[in-house]
Amino acid sequence: MTAGDMDVKDSAPNTPRGRARVLVVEDSAVMRHELAQALTSAGYAVSVAETGAEAIRLAEALPDIILLDLVLGDISGLNVCKTLRKRKETAEVPIVILTADARPRTIVQAFKSGANDFIQKPFIPEVMVMRVNRIVRERINETEMTARFQALTDAHTALAAARADLAMQQRLSALGMMASGLAHEMNSPLGALLASLQFVLEGRAESADDAKEALQDAIKAGERVAELVRRMRNIAGADDQTRQTVGLRRGIELVASAFPGVTIEIVGDDVQVPAVEAELREALLALLDNASRAAAMSPTPRVRVSVDIDGAFARVTVDDNGRGIDSADLPYVLTPFFTRNRGVKAMGLGLSLVNAAARRHGGRVLIEARGALGGARATLYVPLTEREAESPGSTARLLLNEVIPHDIPKSG
Repeated sequence: MTAGDMDVKDSAPNTPRGRARVLVVEDSAVMRHELAQALTSAGYAVSVAETGAEAIRLAEALPDIILLDLVLGDISGLNVCKTLRKRKETAEVPIVILTADARPRTIVQAFKSGANDFIQKPFIPEVMVMRVNRIVRERINETEMTARFQALTDAHTALAAARADLAMQQRLSALGMMASGLAHEMNSPLGALLASLQFVLEGRAESADDAKEALQDAIKAGERVAELVRRMRNIAGADDQTRQTVGLRRGIELVASAFPGVTIEIVGDDVQVPAVEAELREALLALLDNASRAAAMSPTPRVRVSVDIDGAFARVTVDDNGRGIDSADLPYVLTPFFTRNRGVKAMGLGLSLVNAAARRHGGRVLIEARGALGGARATLYVPLTEREAESPGSTARLLLNEVIPHDIPKSG
């Protein structure tokens, strides 16, 4: 049979190195010639070895497949197979045992020694070539799949590194914004405090009442600094407080009275959650404060607060009829000190405080640019049962600007 007689499917497959290479190990000169002729006609580059020692040496060239006679003059084919499998370089090279002994015991020994297949003598050249082709193609496919998997693994590793770098840059950016905001917010009340004290100490007060008023201004400025520190401690979770059962609607009703100039509608029954009461109430106050400030820009300020249960979480949804949130600001609204209304009355800590409190309770905050009333929407999720806060590496999905745990559904 010549190469022209072979069907295309029976031709030797191409490898990344070019023509597929086969090492024929056979002590019979007639059999070596027959094997080499059939394989060469099929397109293989053929090397031959007469002994086991020569086979081990030639295998260092890493052929694509080895046809190994079971009975050799110096070393048995089984021992040659075992030796090649123990060597790292040749451990994956396919080996096909050639044998006239087709007893089950012999075949089992061949596979235990590391053979991939066996061909019984005497053989039909065409069938032998087809079996060799199949094994070589499988090996090529396996190698390609391994290379692709490694490429994907490398790409995934690079992507993870890029994400980690981006996360670090975002943290540093947020830290910079926090430092800048803290300097701005602390500077104003501290400046007022120092100016008031200096006014009194320098004797510039024209009367006792003037001095008393200056000292009262200094006290107010000091209280403002204390308030700033208290809120920063809440964001950092500096105080370890015991949790108890807290009614969300009841808490909302209590803090809503602080905003007489805004119509606040409360919808839903009371839902009980395990929480640090003071911390949760501070978060609810911050939510209403943020919504009321936004609604105040409307001729008829209006805020709606809904309380319900969503799966394993209590949900507090706060809508206002303000102008909403600009898309450019959305990624930063939960960052401490971020505000478009700088001043004594706006520290930019409200939503970041809510976010910190929610995380410590194992919940999250979702901020949306538009809600049911046309303005922004803030949704606070608090677990119905006590649980630890999510770790930074927890399973999550990205929704707008905030990372929400996979088991917290998007608010409707």
